Amino acid sequence: YTLVFNNKEKTKIKQFINGILLLFFTISILFSASKTGLISLLIIHVGALIYWTIKGKYYFKGIIVFSIFSVSLFVVYTASSTLQNRIKELITVAGTGNTSSQSTTAARVEIWKISVDLIKEKPCFGYGTGDVKDVLIEAYKKNEFTEFAKKKLNAHNQFLQTSIAIGLFGGVLLLLMFLIPLFQSIKNKNYLYTSFLLLVFLNLFTESMLERQAGIVFYAFFNCLLFAAYPVKKTIKD
Repeated sequence: YTLVFNNKEKTKIKQFINGILLLFFTISILFSASKTGLISLLIIHVGALIYWTIKGKYYFKGIIVFSIFSVSLFVVYTASSTLQNRIKELITVAGTGNTSSQSTTAARVEIWKISVDLIKEKPCFGYGTGDVKDVLIEAYKKNEFTEFAKKKLNAHNQFLQTSIAIGLFGGVLLLLMFLIPLFQSIKNKNYLYTSFLLLVFLNLFTESMLERQAGIVFYAFFNCLLFAAYPVKKTIKD
């Protein structure tokens, strides 16, 4: 969307390529059937549509495009039983609070409850970065969640995971790593960086992204790149 909105040389070939990329990435995320991924995808499309409509004052066109988008979303939802089950599962657990089902959402809620209890036991310094997995496994067994212990599941929430490891101070520090740059990006109207921070922040609530090399490299690379991009652009402009 950044290429679509900011590309000064809007040739038909470039616009076609941008459209294909948007479609490709959208389909890829749909196939993943990740609930957080689907929510992130919806935020991206709706946010981009609102931005395009307001910035260009394309109010009539905006209504038409939004209508087409809504119909397409409905068609995809009705055609995919997997997507329907994932969404219904999320609504059921979030709406009723019932975690007795075997769904991944219900499992996450139970894991979060156990993680919070562990943090309460050692809120200051945590259990140490090398003992988190063992502590969680023991807690799963104690609460009779043998399947969680067998799979050696992490906290499925990076803020909880960090707080278990090094205490609430570490969890708050991780939170500030997002909130401070987020405030600055909004202040400087660096919307691309703002979008990146919000999307990663959202995904950190359902996955311990920074427990894997793929998550660390992804966040570290794009965070540094997008953080540095605005000052450089501003200096060149001045």
